[in-house]
Amino acid sequence: DGTYVLTKPGKAEPVSSQQTLLETLSESA
Repeated sequence: DGTYVLTKPGKAEPVSSQQTLLETLSESA
């Protein structure tokens, strides 16, 4: 879908929705 989030330095993973993005940020925090 073209939306990506940086979960680790230099690494971007695709996210399918804002909820997934928020969960990913919570997990990496």
